[in-house]
Amino acid sequence: MARVLRFIFLLALGIGSSIVLVSASIGTGRLLVADTHIAGVRADDVSYLVFAFLSVLGFMSLFRFTVRSVPLMIDKFFSKHKDRFVALFLGLLVCIIFVMT
Repeated sequence: MARVLRFIFLLALGIGSSIVLVSASIGTGRLLVADTHIAGVRADDVSYLVFAFLSVLGFMSLFRFTVRSVPLMIDKFFSKHKDRFVALFLGLLVCIIFVMT
């Protein structure tokens, strides 16, 4: 549970930093547009690339969490509650036998 809360906190931190990036770029956007105009790149392309880069980083973090942490959490959950699942399976098996006969 602590890993899930830690990941939610990191995700909220990433969203908050993206919002701060957007609000800060509103104030300094003219400098960015001037610099990109000199380099021959449109300002729309630069903002698109920045947000695409942030999206890729967020996706990579989520993918890493999913690949590494979720199977371990599921394994711990099933090993902790193995007796309950066995009892549920046997109960369902008895119900199916009664329905079929």
